[in-house]
Amino acid sequence: MKKISFLIFFSIIIIIFSLLFFRSKGSFSSVDSGITRIFSPLGIVLANSTGGVRDFFTNLGNIGNLEKENSSLKDQNNQLKSQVARMSAENKENESLKEELGFKTDSGFDTIPAEVSFFDPTNVRGTIIIDKGKNQGIVQDMAATSQGTLIGRVTDVYADSSKILLITDPFSSIPAQLTTVEATGLVQGQVGMGLVINEVPQETDLKKGETIVTSGLGGQYPKGLILGTVENVTKQNNSIFQSASLRTLVDFNSLERVQIIKN
Repeated sequence: MKKISFLIFFSIIIIIFSLLFFRSKGSFSSVDSGITRIFSPLGIVLANSTGGVRDFFTNLGNIGNLEKENSSLKDQNNQLKSQVARMSAENKENESLKEELGFKTDSGFDTIPAEVSFFDPTNVRGTIIIDKGKNQGIVQDMAATSQGTLIGRVTDVYADSSKILLITDPFSSIPAQLTTVEATGLVQGQVGMGLVINEVPQETDLKKGETIVTSGLGGQYPKGLILGTVENVTKQNNSIFQSASLRTLVDFNSLERVQIIKN
C-alpha cells in the first residue's frame, strides 16, 4: 500500500513539473487557470508539509538547546552543592576551634594543639596518632582532650608524632566521680567505642544524665575533666556496686584535632 501511494505521489510530481515546463514554453495558456484551480489544494498540502518539516527540525534544534541548558544548570547546581558543603565544613571547624579555645581559656591548662594523623578503623584498639611529638614538647602520660572532654592519654612519643590511648579502649581504666553526689567509680572502655562506669556504690542515686568527671585519684589525669553522661543504670541484687553505660560528648570516630595538657 505504501509503495502504491509513493508511486501516485511521484506521478503527480512528474505531472506538475511537466505542466510547468510546457507553461514556460507558452503552451496550455488557455487551461492555465483551470490547472491552477485543480492543483492549488495540492500546493497547499505541500506547503503545509514543508512547514511541518521545517517546524520539526526547528523543534529538534530547540530540544538540543534545552539539553545544553539543562546540562549547564546541573553543573551550576553541583557547584552550589560543593560550596555549601565547603562552607558547612568550615563552620564546623570554626565551632570546634572556638570550643577548644574556650576550654583552654576556662580551664587554665597550658595545652599543645595537635591534629589526628591516623585512626585505627577496626575499633579493636582505641588508639590514634597525632602530628606532635617530642620535638613539640609532648611527653608520655600527658592527658588529651577534645572540645573540653577527656579522650585519652599519651602512651608512646616519637620525634614528631605520638600515640594516644583513647578512654574507650578496653585497656583504659580511669578513676572517676559524680558531679551531683559524693560518689566515685571506675570508668572503663569497651570494644566498639563503648564506655561504662563500674564500682559505683549501690546506695548512690545514679540517674540518667548524670555527668561523670575524672576524680584525679592516682595522679594520672587532672581532676574535673568530663568523661561522659550516664545512659543506662544496671543494678544487681546481692551486690555492693552498680554500673552504668556512658554517652560520650565527642564522636571518637571522627576526631580531627586534640589538645594535649602539658601540666
